[in-house]
Amino acid sequence: MVRPHSPTPLSRPCANSPPDLQLNRIRAEEFYGEHKGKPFFPNLVNFMTSGPIWALVLAKPGAILAWRALMGPTNVFTARAEKPKW
Repeated sequence: MVRPHSPTPLSRPCANSPPDLQLNRIRAEEFYGEHKGKPFFPNLVNFMTSGPIWALVLAKPGAILAWRALMGPTNVFTARAEKPKW
């Protein structure tokens, strides 16, 4: 949630979630399983399990597509070609 004129976003975890969440190795490897075997996979899992995470609930029709559009291309070369400036 962002309040008007607030310099930083304010966050509230899901009602049944602990305030600090940390992804364990098993869950991280499962979540990022599509990348298993790729050279960056071990570093990705190490990074994602190295500290607290923010769990988001995407709640709207087409939420995943909207989130991906907001984030932009995941391939660095595509991103540079299609979205070179902010």
